[in-house]
Amino acid sequence: MSYRRDWHAMGGTTASQSAERSLALIAGREAWSDESPTRSAATKVAGVLEAAAFFTAATLGWTYHLTAHSRPSSSVIVLAPVAFSIICLLFSVRQLLLVLIGRDLPFPYGARVTVRSVLALALITSAFAVMPGWASLNSWPIGVALGADASLTSWALGWHLRPSRWWPAFLVSPYHLGAVGGLLGAATFQQSGSVWSTAFPVLVALHLWVIIASVVAWGLNRLNDNEKADRERAYSSAASIEHQKNAHWLHDDLCAQLRLVSIQVQSRSIELEDVAQLLDDLDHQIRLRQLDAIFATDTVRVAEIIQPWLRRAQNNGVLIDRVPSLDEVSMIVSTEVGREFSHAVSVLTSNALNAGATRISFDVAQTEHHLSIAVSDDAGGLKTSELPVGRALWSLQQDLGQDQLVVTPTPNGTRVQANVALTERNHRGAVVAR
Repeated sequence: MSYRRDWHAMGGTTASQSAERSLALIAGREAWSDESPTRSAATKVAGVLEAAAFFTAATLGWTYHLTAHSRPSSSVIVLAPVAFSIICLLFSVRQLLLVLIGRDLPFPYGARVTVRSVLALALITSAFAVMPGWASLNSWPIGVALGADASLTSWALGWHLRPSRWWPAFLVSPYHLGAVGGLLGAATFQQSGSVWSTAFPVLVALHLWVIIASVVAWGLNRLNDNEKADRERAYSSAASIEHQKNAHWLHDDLCAQLRLVSIQVQSRSIELEDVAQLLDDLDHQIRLRQLDAIFATDTVRVAEIIQPWLRRAQNNGVLIDRVPSLDEVSMIVSTEVGREFSHAVSVLTSNALNAGATRISFDVAQTEHHLSIAVSDDAGGLKTSELPVGRALWSLQQDLGQDQLVVTPTPNGTRVQANVALTERNHRGAVVAR
């Protein structure tokens, strides 16, 4: 994951902070965003808008170049529209790649910033070479692209843009004051009007870029803020529903069972062994409820899946001969794989307990394509052909595949192994894609 900085924590905007933000905008969002960025609707709109703006700018540049017959035919003028179009294409392709597949062109970080800076300078130079003088106002789509690109970078940084301040800040910036000073100096010492007919329109075009970029960034920020608000409302609604479900479960199941045990104990109509069994069942339900909550977090550790069933077997007086090592159960899998694996552990453990096992062993293994759980017991032999149709073990075999449930006789009982297919989010230690 690339370095990210919380720009919200920055109070006032000092000169050093403005310099940092300017450098951040030059670097672009790819220098600050995650390796697997979330492509929200606002991000997609901004990326497509930037690509469309560069395409429009290139089209307008060629239109002016092909219709302006009075221009000198120097090599620079001839090559300028080609260079301008290539640069626009590169910026457009980068944005489309990021929007469609979430990947940038394969540049190392340092080279990416350098190339981006050089391309930005060449873009400005070639734009005014293609459309000199007042024709430079035709380069207005570049302002749209700048606003979209600045929005994408600020979202990657977590920096809240204030586009309304851009144009006033540009007026007092060294870039603008230097350009105005140079323009006035040239106009003072030159008698001809060439300065006003060439340099002054370029200055006006720069102002136009900043104003258009401010308007575009403001609109995209409104879209992004609305999307965030909708997402937060959805999260809040989901959390509220989950809290209500937990409250109903605590009242209807947990409290009801505790009250039942209390009444039976007070009336002396239940033996201590039965009380212990009821409490063990309640403990198992609570652990499964906890596991469901972990599943809601998108990933789960294998140890967290197996633990409730190990405790279930122990509470039933079964001796656990062997358990997986810490390294074997430290794997983190996606919720989808975790639920399938939990179902397999549940079926295999319950099958052994229902068969009357007194000793059970658990083994976990991982291959490139599967995560396996094997439960060995001393409850007698079992053949695959004898699996009762419609029962849990038979249904598990249908879910996993005929060859993914392996039943092996042992000297004292049976070893049943279930192989759960892995997804690309399975890993050890951190979420990565294959």
